[in-house]
Amino acid sequence: MGGLGMNAGVEDAVNLAWKLGANLSGWANSNLLDTYEVERRSIGQLVAGSAAKIFEDLYQIPVQHALHEAEGALAGAHRADVGQSITQHNVAEFDSIGMQLGVAYDNSPAIVYDGALTPEFAINTYVESSRPGVRAPHFWRSSGAALYDDLGPEFTLLRIGPNPPDARALVAGFAAHKVPLKVLDIHEPIAAQKYENYPLVLVRPDQHIAWRARQNPTDVDEIISTVTGASQK
Repeated sequence: MGGLGMNAGVEDAVNLAWKLGANLSGWANSNLLDTYEVERRSIGQLVAGSAAKIFEDLYQIPVQHALHEAEGALAGAHRADVGQSITQHNVAEFDSIGMQLGVAYDNSPAIVYDGALTPEFAINTYVESSRPGVRAPHFWRSSGAALYDDLGPEFTLLRIGPNPPDARALVAGFAAHKVPLKVLDIHEPIAAQKYENYPLVLVRPDQHIAWRARQNPTDVDEIISTVTGASQK
């Protein structure tokens, strides 16, 4: 219903695939695989519940077949009511941008949280945020490419603004741990707005934000251990 299960299934595959790839490539701890269930189970429950409600609501639409093609005001009013109910149902079923873009991982051991609250979730509303755990906000680059087109196949460090921190220690730490990292310098003014003036943002291979900061980190090893699963019990 609404394609929710298919879209969630694709996201499940992406979430698990990069973690399997990281583990098989040797740069992630096997504990990272356990975060698949932590991150995706609640999403699956949400999707299943939403789809079931859409299905249930469909059968709550009152239909009096004798009036469908009848003449007169009563039949016309009935058809108008049925049409309005169907429209409302279809909006609830297909206007689901929040489900497609607003899904966030709130309690993952592979994300470095900073105390910021996740935007309130609603199926038909998407609120952009740079809070760790959410999907990285999209914007068009000056080259005409979408940000997502320029992200790396593994982790990507966004350095946003005219004079962001160099993040030299973080980059060196990723290299020392043999964790693939692409550094992307972002100069588009809209990026600062969308990423809430955070000049350093670490994006995972599944386009969810793993970490962000306003200055060079002093806990590089801890950050890397968290996002690769090595710090988990």
